[in-house]
Amino acid sequence: MTAIKLHKLLGQLIEAGHGRKNIMVDKSSFQHPCEEDGVVILDIHKVMVRSYPIYDDDGDSKFRKDGTECYHNNIVITGGSEHI
Repeated sequence: MTAIKLHKLLGQLIEAGHGRKNIMVDKSSFQHPCEEDGVVILDIHKVMVRSYPIYDDDGDSKFRKDGTECYHNNIVITGGSEHI
């Protein structure tokens, strides 16, 4: 992905009201057959807003007082081997 395309995608997310969301990277989606040979710089495939459940200290889902599950909304950058 070029810097211009990444700038455009992030600009669209900012205009849609997501400018204050954290940017996260889905490491598991970045895979390349030559990683065993030392390839560590990999292409970005997508930039999107994703919701993920929040977990408490015990690894269980966190819930609000009203019983609804807590979620994080983040901007997520993924590679070409998306597993989500």
